[in-house]
Amino acid sequence: MREWLRALRGARTTTEIAKELGISQQYYSYIENAERQKNMDLQLCKKICKVFGITLADIAEYENAVAKEM
Repeated sequence: MREWLRALRGARTTTEIAKELGISQQYYSYIENAERQKNMDLQLCKKICKVFGITLADIAEYENAVAKEM
């Protein structure tokens, strides 16, 4: 599970974020729950950076923390 994505999303809905990313709400939920994009591709990472105002280094750090938990 990607709690870091949920935390960044805050009060916004998965539908709102999905729309900003240009993907379906269901697909975004899968990403947030780590059921899809277990190794997120660069294109998606760039979009997430733009939507949430973070860097690629931030995503790498978050993902490394998630990997250590598994």
